[in-house]
Amino acid sequence: MGSPSRLFIGSVTTTARRALRLERPHVLVACMPKSASTFVTDVVAELPGMRRTSLTWAYGWREQTLDVAQLARFDLASYVSQQHLRYSADVGELIAEYRLTPVVLIRNIFDVVASVRDHFRDESTDGPMAALGPEHAKLGDAALEELIADLIVPWYFNFFVSWEGVDSVRTTYDEVRQSPRDVVARICERARIKADGATIERAIAAARAKARRFNKGVSGRGESISLNARERIVSFARHFPDVDFGPIGVARAAAPLPRQA
Repeated sequence: MGSPSRLFIGSVTTTARRALRLERPHVLVACMPKSASTFVTDVVAELPGMRRTSLTWAYGWREQTLDVAQLARFDLASYVSQQHLRYSADVGELIAEYRLTPVVLIRNIFDVVASVRDHFRDESTDGPMAALGPEHAKLGDAALEELIADLIVPWYFNFFVSWEGVDSVRTTYDEVRQSPRDVVARICERARIKADGATIERAIAAARAKARRFNKGVSGRGESISLNARERIVSFARHFPDVDFGPIGVARAAAPLPRQA
């Protein structure tokens, strides 16, 4: 996706921003689902002058990606957007063109499975990773965990690999849980958001008051998932022998065996 293919409205707002030398903070929280991303986004949105917005056109079963019309629409505003978004060449171009500060948020993959399992049962099975229905949420723990390992977890591995080496603010669920002020301070520094420690603390308190999940965030839940699910998850790492999946709790695995003719 090169510049000639941009929508006209995009070129107009970008030209205006550059001509007026307007530099507004644009924070993109590119995140694994169930990684405390809603809380992080809420905190940043509570900072002075910031707002929450969406940079994708639709949700549900549709894969989330950056939409040029949305980027152009909010180009002259200061915002934070939460997207379950894998990196690609066109995403990189849009990050550069619209001056986005990417924040890559990850979580231990086994804890993710436990959290996704409960989300399916308590809220919804809708999502872009797999076309699931309410009947899947009625499966027993082991069967549901293995389904998640087979159909949902591959997206998480691809997310992790796609953002490897991309210039971004990288953080984890555990860092957000333990030191939210430090995480938000790093985001502010990178995105040039003017906010001192007291301002960040107020934003954290305001976000917690919204009670949009994470108020009782815990780690280690994945230790109880089924052995079959764990083995399937670990096996995915063998396809990327040069990638360190330690940050999401998976040790390095041997390279896949060569296929026989």
